[in-house]
Amino acid sequence: MISNIAPTLINVNVTPKSPDTNAVLLCNVSATDFDSDGLTYYYSWFNDEIPISGETGQTYDCGNVGCDKANSITCRVIASDSTDNSTALNDTVVIINTLPTASDVIIKPDIPITNNDLTCQYTYSDSYNDAESSTFLWYKDNVLQGLSGQVISNANTGDGEVWRCTVIPGDGEENGTAINSSTKTIGSSAPAIVSLTDDSNASNPTNLGNQVTFNVNWADIDQPSENARIYVCNTTDINASGCNDREFCSTANAVTDPVSCAYTTFTNDNISLEFYVIVFEN
Repeated sequence: MISNIAPTLINVNVTPKSPDTNAVLLCNVSATDFDSDGLTYYYSWFNDEIPISGETGQTYDCGNVGCDKANSITCRVIASDSTDNSTALNDTVVIINTLPTASDVIIKPDIPITNNDLTCQYTYSDSYNDAESSTFLWYKDNVLQGLSGQVISNANTGDGEVWRCTVIPGDGEENGTAINSSTKTIGSSAPAIVSLTDDSNASNPTNLGNQVTFNVNWADIDQPSENARIYVCNTTDINASGCNDREFCSTANAVTDPVSCAYTTFTNDNISLEFYVIVFEN
């Protein structure tokens, strides 16, 4: 009577060799059988040498079953020819860190002006919820600036400049892929009236045919690159071209501060005139 010879496992190889927590592991097997019998393979999986219940297939899906960084995942295989079994053979891989990601990178506000700080807004994701250590790069007119925070002050920006930011996601161990925002062009800020006076009041009234002088202190974060024009009107219905009703006086474009203009009173003026002042940039 000829005895059966048990099959022999030649190699067990788990791939990929550097899996992350979302990897599907495949237990590749090669074996021989002296009797050329058909072989059946029995798989078992271990996490840090602890058997994983219910995992008896050739594959192991970390994404569904669960793998943590630095876990040692082992596949153990036995080959059987239905009469005898081979000696078990193992292979082990170690789960590596999953790189963090950044997405939806955008500069806020949507329409920045010179008195706005800029914020590099983004969405961060990390499979292990490690403490974030992302870094930020800022480019002005395609030139890297020496600014590294998520928020940069408006002291660093100017009218007409084109800015973009880059986020490099980090988890304290490794960095993910750098992601760029779209560009944003800095617009000018509106000027502001700081103070307003005139030389006509109850104790110093203006006589008919004499002038009332209006004095306006104004400020603009964009000075001295921009001029401004001032209109003194009888209503708030004013646009960049002037008063839509009655104009008492106005100035030419200038960077001077303060500015003054004068109005000569006439017969139809009220005893007391209310006036409105607005500053427009050029």
